[in-house]
Amino acid sequence: MGQSFSYILNCGTHPAKPRSLPTSKYIPIEIVAQILLFLPVKSLIQLTPICKSWYNLIKDSQFIAAHLNHSIYMAKNNLNSIDDHGYLLAIPFKFKPGDKYFCSVICPDKMNVIEKLELPICTRNMNVEMVNSCNGLLCLTECYPNAFGHVVYLWNISIRKFKTLGNSELVLRNSSIVFKRVTGFGYDYTTDDYKVVRILYFKEDVAPEVEVYSVKIGSWRRVGVNVDFIAHCNSAAVPFVNGALHWMAQPYRLGKLGKYMFPVKDFIVAFDIVDEVFRKMALPLNCSRLDACLMDFKGLLSLYVADRTVDDIFEGCYIWAMSEYGVAKSWSKLFTVNVLAPITVRPLGLTKNQKLVFVKDEEQLVSLDVQNLQAQDLELDACLYAVDFSYTESLALLDQGI
Repeated sequence: MGQSFSYILNCGTHPAKPRSLPTSKYIPIEIVAQILLFLPVKSLIQLTPICKSWYNLIKDSQFIAAHLNHSIYMAKNNLNSIDDHGYLLAIPFKFKPGDKYFCSVICPDKMNVIEKLELPICTRNMNVEMVNSCNGLLCLTECYPNAFGHVVYLWNISIRKFKTLGNSELVLRNSSIVFKRVTGFGYDYTTDDYKVVRILYFKEDVAPEVEVYSVKIGSWRRVGVNVDFIAHCNSAAVPFVNGALHWMAQPYRLGKLGKYMFPVKDFIVAFDIVDEVFRKMALPLNCSRLDACLMDFKGLLSLYVADRTVDDIFEGCYIWAMSEYGVAKSWSKLFTVNVLAPITVRPLGLTKNQKLVFVKDEEQLVSLDVQNLQAQDLELDACLYAVDFSYTESLALLDQGI
């Protein structure tokens, strides 16, 4: 914005005050700003046409950040009369070319669909997959065969703002030899900037590359970090916890012929959005990526681990959480879920009110209360969904000229 937040606070509530009315009839703009912090996003959008100073205030980047921080504080302390945090977003990820994409917004309490929105994307001959959401922005990517992460989109559902990220020269020059892309999305609180992270793995004997897109700057750049692992996107949405993105990973080395050698040991790799470095964290004992799924549960890095017999029959699962971030010894079991009949389960995540959402027998989306084991079929017309469990309403992208 051309005007600073402090300048706007010193402006009048109206662009021009009627001379016939005394100044005391008008509420100071700094008080107006404090009042507006308590309003939900949709109400704020409806107020932008009221007057120029309110329009400038609500679209100012500092007010947007202040409103988000206030909303998060209210949600964490259970002070919201209407809970607009922690919605679930569900997007089908198998379509026929030309099909329309719809995003279902699900209330975590009743697990019912409260809104269904068409994605402003032309599918052409590809699929669109969810990466994750952060502070009200949903990150999506086009998915061609072996080309996940080629084109990236950001979408604020609450304010209907949509942004397509331009591709990088690195991808355009090397698209023919890229065999794997791993994408994540997070927020850098030190610069009030949203960042898309992309790890590129190549077919030939070429070291992997990492690039970061800055929403504030509007461009990609390389990040000079060593990538001595293969990251796997086995989560429904990439967990953004404690300022870092998280993937299951395995170590590797480049062979003489450019082949990747995979040891058995698995671990978690985290990319710090602020420092732009990778860190490795240990899994709980006897966990592997084949039976595990990373997730964010109430701000804790958590892990779903399937309990299978030697014959690969699913008997239940465990939910682990890392109570002290980065400390392997702090892993502890939160829940143990047992099943009475053999079923095939693909986990998607855990809601804030302790409901495990999974795909049952590849046919039905189900939520299971991990406390009383009450199951509920979800009212969605397909089972092949990616689900994000931490969507929050925000004004993010409102200050972007798009």
